[in-house]
Amino acid sequence: ENPDLIDLRVSQYLKEGKTSAWYHYMSRPEFVAAEADKRAVHWAVNSDAPLYIVHMSDKEGLEAAVKAKTEGAKIFIETCPQYLEFTCDVYKRPDGRNFICSPPMKGQESLDALWLAIKTGGIDTVATDHCPFQQKEKDWGINDFTKVPNGCAGVENLYPYMLGAATDGKISYSRAVELCSTNPARIFGCTDKGSLAVGKDADVVIYDPQKTFTISVRNMHSDYDNTIWEGKTVHGYPVKTFVRGKLVYKDGEYVGTPGDGRFIKCAKASVN
Repeated sequence: ENPDLIDLRVSQYLKEGKTSAWYHYMSRPEFVAAEADKRAVHWAVNSDAPLYIVHMSDKEGLEAAVKAKTEGAKIFIETCPQYLEFTCDVYKRPDGRNFICSPPMKGQESLDALWLAIKTGGIDTVATDHCPFQQKEKDWGINDFTKVPNGCAGVENLYPYMLGAATDGKISYSRAVELCSTNPARIFGCTDKGSLAVGKDADVVIYDPQKTFTISVRNMHSDYDNTIWEGKTVHGYPVKTFVRGKLVYKDGEYVGTPGDGRFIKCAKASVN
C-alpha cells in the first residue's frame, strides 16, 4: 500500500470525526493498494528482479501483476483467505473492528477477480497473515479505527477453507495443494517439502471431504477469544496430520510431543 496516501486520508477522516471501522477501509481503498502494486511491478520488470507480492487484495494491482507475469517477469502473487471470503462491507458491522487488517478487505469486484486468478493460475500461493488479537485489544479502537491493532486469526483455517473450496467445486483438489504446499515449497526453496516423493519429508494431511465443520473460537487451538471466521461452515476437514511420518494430529486434537516441530530453512529459491 502507498503509506503517504494512507496518512493523508487518515488525517482527513480524523479531522472530520469519521472514526468508525468503515474508515479503515476508506483510508486505504483499492487504488491505494493498486498504486503500490503497480509501482513494485514496474521496479521488478525494469530491474529484472524477482518479486513476491504478499496479501494481494485488489483487482487493479492483481491484473497488473498477472500481465507482467505472462510477459515473462519473475513475479509471484500471494493472497489470503480473508480476501477470498469477505468484502469491505464487514467494516460496516457492529464488530467491524475485528476485521481490521492491512490491507483491508476490498469490494466484490476485487474478490471475484482474486477467485478468477486462483482458478486460472494467476495467483501462486495462499497464506494467512495470521495475526490474532484478544477482543479487549481490538476494543482499544471501538470508537477510533486508528487505535485498533491490525490483524486476524487464520492459520488453523487455511487448509479447511481451501480444500473446502475444492469440495464445493470452486477449484480442484490439486490446485488447492499447489496453492498451499507445492508452490510455496518451490518458490522458497524448501526442497524437502511440497510433494509426496521419495526423499521428501513424509508430511501428509488426511482429509475427509464428507466431514462438515463449523469454525468457532471454541474449537480453535490458538490463544485468542474471537475469530472473523466464527460460524463459517466448511465442507470437508483434516482428520489426521503426519509430520515426517509421525502422527501429530488426529480428529481435532494434537497428539504429538514437544519438539516435533523443526525450523525449516529456505534453500535457494526457485524463480522459474
